[in-house]
Amino acid sequence: MVEKPERVNEMEQQEFEAGLEKALNKARKNHNSITMGQLEEIFGGIAGDDRHREILLAYFKSKNVTVFTGDEETDREAAEKALTEEFSYDPKDKQYLDQYLEELSAMEKISDRELESLLLKVGAGDRQAQAEVLQAYLGKAADLARTYANQGILMEDLIGEANLALTEAVMELDHYIDAQQSVGSLLSDVESFLGERMMDAMEAMIREEMAEKDADQEMASRVNLVADAARELSKELGRKVSVAELAGNTELGEEQIREAIRILGNGKSAIDILTDEDE
Repeated sequence: MVEKPERVNEMEQQEFEAGLEKALNKARKNHNSITMGQLEEIFGGIAGDDRHREILLAYFKSKNVTVFTGDEETDREAAEKALTEEFSYDPKDKQYLDQYLEELSAMEKISDRELESLLLKVGAGDRQAQAEVLQAYLGKAADLARTYANQGILMEDLIGEANLALTEAVMELDHYIDAQQSVGSLLSDVESFLGERMMDAMEAMIREEMAEKDADQEMASRVNLVADAARELSKELGRKVSVAELAGNTELGEEQIREAIRILGNGKSAIDILTDEDE
């Protein structure tokens, strides 16, 4: 949940988050950048307040969006940083992305009017139209995936996750499309809906990967702690040490220590830990 500025008492949380979504979609359409002027149009005076401005800047930074503040030097640095990041892909990521985009370029492009017609057919339950709409938005999946590069997930996996989310979202469009909308409104709403679903999927994937890495690091630290404690205590006592003794000297639970010993495997004899069989 995004922190709600204190002065947003006229703007309910739901409206504020809708504003964030609108601003994010505007940025995605403009090479992942947005100006403070555009933010002020969406959020009004709160965007100009120093504290609330920091909140907004932090939010868009977390989404890999460049915010141009109007300060020439700051904007130049932001543009240079964005350009550097664009060309700092891992070689494997760039190769996959280039190949993916090349394949998309071979597909026939459709106009907004044609896309609107397809969307109306989707709203009426036309399955063939669903497939054509899915194909029309594959490029959007690549554009969004590029904004999550260099965060520990391969571009191939990011695009794959985005495409999976896109497929699921397109299949739900028949419950979402309002045939009474204008062309511009219909296309904008659908793009926002599909874009949000793809971004949510990729962000969830990144969070899961980060959580796994954190868990791995925590386990590695625990194993090292058990190994070091066993060496020191064994040297002090002049014998192998038990799991219970290690628990008393490390503040770890006995099951946590046994798990660390299992990971140490054959190395346990070198650090003088009594196994359950020894005990």
